[in-house]
Amino acid sequence: MFLQVSRDRSIVLLSVLALCFASPAAATVRYVSPTGSSSNSGTSPGLPWSMAQANLALQAGDVCMVLPGTYNTSINPANAGTSIATRITYVGDLSNPGAAVVPSIQPRKAYVSIKAITATGGFTLAYPARYASIYKCVSNGGLQFQAAKYCVVGSNTINGLVGFLANGGLP
Repeated sequence: MFLQVSRDRSIVLLSVLALCFASPAAATVRYVSPTGSSSNSGTSPGLPWSMAQANLALQAGDVCMVLPGTYNTSINPANAGTSIATRITYVGDLSNPGAAVVPSIQPRKAYVSIKAITATGGFTLAYPARYASIYKCVSNGGLQFQAAKYCVVGSNTINGLVGFLANGGLP
């Protein structure tokens, strides 16, 4: 009887440990280009996605390398990351944020990070965005916080007004 109980507890303990230390699904690095296509795989600079495809398809933990050029589509992901460790991240050229230019940066989901990209129309952090970040980017259209919480905007150049709105857009 003692051996049976001990073995059962061991199996339960091993199962719990396996769940605790299970690794999340591997993150995927994707590439986008102004000339990219939604039919490309997005897995290399030679087969880049369009920005629209990246916005639709990126999942928690994915990193989107934003290749140089001027884009017609804003950064506005359809999905959210799930934690600090599994953010959705868009990254331009860290030494030259002006190399990739988008109409605007609008992370309206949780756990989204954008780094080193220029937005001609500005940045908008809007509800339900939570824990989003914009770092080392350039805004030529200001910055608006619209009921977004726990977000970070740091080491950016912001040309234009900064607004804080809540309650349906009321100041």
